[in-house]
Amino acid sequence: MRKGFTLIELMVAVSVLAIGIVSVARARLNIVTALDTATTQMRALQILDEQMGVLAEEEKAYGGIEPLDMYEEIMIGNRPGLLTSTSSLIEISFESPEEEGQSLQEPEPEEELEPVFFYEVVMNLSWQEEAKKKEVSLATYFAPPLEEEEEEGKMPWGLSQ
Repeated sequence: MRKGFTLIELMVAVSVLAIGIVSVARARLNIVTALDTATTQMRALQILDEQMGVLAEEEKAYGGIEPLDMYEEIMIGNRPGLLTSTSSLIEISFESPEEEGQSLQEPEPEEELEPVFFYEVVMNLSWQEEAKKKEVSLATYFAPPLEEEEEEGKMPWGLSQ
């Protein structure tokens, strides 16, 4: 009867233990990296939300916003990022739905709806993380500013107050 372990048994046990320790360390590193990425993305979304909030306050104060294009370097936590913003005027036209079987030859007289105008504002925040470019975007619609020469009680983009 023998006592103790052979050298082969000891080497196998140490190898299994080392593989287990390396796997746990790699999993921990992946978790820390994923947490850092999630934290950076959340902070980027907070920055975009704050910028949209500034535009919303401007819309309330002035009855609309002016078109804007922005290009600004900004820090996202400890990472440098690039904040860009574009806006474009969008026209939304309303058409009356045609019923099935209705003849197109003699349409019934209907009140014509005026088109509605909005500014579509898209903000992007991008940064470099390891070897990959990361980006988050936020988009919304704002009303253009009220024009003073418009008649009272009617907005220039086709809506009534």
